[in-house]
Amino acid sequence: MPLEPYQILTNSLMAMRPGSDDWGGVLHELEAIWRQRYPKRSLDSWNPATRTGKRAASDLVWVSLNEFGMLDKHGIAYLFDIVGERLVGAYMVSQGKNPVSRKGEPDDRLKGHPLHDSSLFDRGHTIAHTLGGGCDINVVAQNSTVNRSGRRSMATGFRTLERRAVETPGSLYFVHWLYTGATGGEQVPTGVEQGLLLPRQAPEVYRFDN
Repeated sequence: MPLEPYQILTNSLMAMRPGSDDWGGVLHELEAIWRQRYPKRSLDSWNPATRTGKRAASDLVWVSLNEFGMLDKHGIAYLFDIVGERLVGAYMVSQGKNPVSRKGEPDDRLKGHPLHDSSLFDRGHTIAHTLGGGCDINVVAQNSTVNRSGRRSMATGFRTLERRAVETPGSLYFVHWLYTGATGGEQVPTGVEQGLLLPRQAPEVYRFDN
């Protein structure tokens, strides 16, 4: 049984032909799920000393840029709240393993990304580098244990589905950040959902605390 509320994607997936790349209907439903569950109002300013801020209506926009501000060649799309200045989610159609070495990633930009608490969180890649994800908008404070789960020595975990997306070109892979009851200036997600979608298969989605 698919994880709620992603059951709604099942009919659209089952209606797709095997090998189809027409994800329009599925993406429309996926966006509706994310928007419906996102807080209507976000902090548009935050004082870390007093832990106070003012709220304004959230403003979600789609962004499709790589770390150099150019159109993302990997086809990654990001849903971003420009008021709360936080990433809501991202998706891409897998093109297999990213041929660019991790050594080419700008380490100074990754290390310079704000981090709420380095004892608990990593600068996690929303879309893994192995799938073409870069820095900047793609980086979110992610629970260290979750971020590192599913490595080769582990049977299951966050990285397990990342690997399967790499191994399944043509699949639609997504990551959705949850902010219900968020702390740390509301920049730190409280949870994350990770999904892998294929034509004529039920959606495979997992949820992790953050």
